[in-house]
Amino acid sequence: MSRDNQTLLSVLLRSFRRFLALMVSFLFVYSAATMPVAAGQTWPIGVLLDLSGPGSMNGAAAFKAVRLAAEEVNIQGGIRGRQVQIVVFDTKGQADLLLSGARKLQHDQGALIILGPTAKENVLPLRRYAESSKIPLILIQGIEPLLKSRGLKTKWTFSTTLNFDAELKRLFSYFRRKQYEDLGGLLDNTPSSRKTALWIRGYAPEYGLKISCLGRFNSNREDLLLKLGYLARCEPDIAILWAGWSAAPLVHSTIQRNEVPLALSHQLFFNSPSAVTLPVGSLIYMAVPPVLYWEAVPRTSPSYFITRRFVESWGADFQNMAPEQKLAAGQAWDGLRLACRAMSASYNIGRAALRESLEEKVAPFPGVTGLFSPDKRDHSRLSPKSLLLLRCMGSRWSVVK
Repeated sequence: MSRDNQTLLSVLLRSFRRFLALMVSFLFVYSAATMPVAAGQTWPIGVLLDLSGPGSMNGAAAFKAVRLAAEEVNIQGGIRGRQVQIVVFDTKGQADLLLSGARKLQHDQGALIILGPTAKENVLPLRRYAESSKIPLILIQGIEPLLKSRGLKTKWTFSTTLNFDAELKRLFSYFRRKQYEDLGGLLDNTPSSRKTALWIRGYAPEYGLKISCLGRFNSNREDLLLKLGYLARCEPDIAILWAGWSAAPLVHSTIQRNEVPLALSHQLFFNSPSAVTLPVGSLIYMAVPPVLYWEAVPRTSPSYFITRRFVESWGADFQNMAPEQKLAAGQAWDGLRLACRAMSASYNIGRAALRESLEEKVAPFPGVTGLFSPDKRDHSRLSPKSLLLLRCMGSRWSVVK
């Protein structure tokens, strides 16, 4: 055999050995990820909830939701031969218990991923914990979008919550369609609403809106009536009234004397919109997640079937819950299902692999809160079009298409 032929044969043999080694490595990884595991082994998912304390109603709703979602996954065979195990820690609304609970779930219980919290005040400390401890976190509370380019570093934190980014875009796109030009606004005097005001000012020009007046109100009837009068004198085409859950009773009892077309934040949702009668000629808009008005979700919505399955699994008492508890339950249900989807799609059940799966492999994800498509830039990315846009004229409520 010539020297050239020997050289060629040697190169071919080395290439074949490398190919064989790669195939063996691939088969080993594939079999380790897909082979059945021994009975009794589970995938632990940590859940931080206020099961006692002032936020226990939301915590109880979220707990039932994650339990129902886990039962559904396990009935269908679990994930890769293992059952999903929910490991819950009662945070009682306290930041110190929240962080100690997160550590116990991660280090003592071996949680692969964490869901929580119940209280919005605990969102920031839990995000900081997840980022420093390098464990995937799915927020089930909070209204801020999770954009990597803004604020706190966001690498390990994801969300299944209704954020004001999607909510404002849903409203503003309709305002542009209606050719509204002058925008007014009233926001409750809280730190979270101050941040929302910045986004309103930033988005308005993009949708062809000019802000004629944007003020704040304190949580009392006299001040809100005074500010609504000021708003009327500005004569905007449309105005936004933005406030949290606690302001809902005040707003509901006051807006009947309002003279300006209003768009209300989802946290001011009426438990039964059909039972609300507003003055003749009044006009109100709301952008809400499917779970809050599930009867009106159109069949064309990606959330249609999952929302009905959620309500059916919950039972008859779902309708009697307050909107805040319904949304807490819905966001927790979506969070648990998103975690399970990430585990199913991941090449490896490890924390780093799960984080990559949440960024790259779970979208689109239809939930009862809306359609989520998280990616590397936006770890929530809730589609504005997946929210229901409600309109009330007098006593008649309808879904705007």
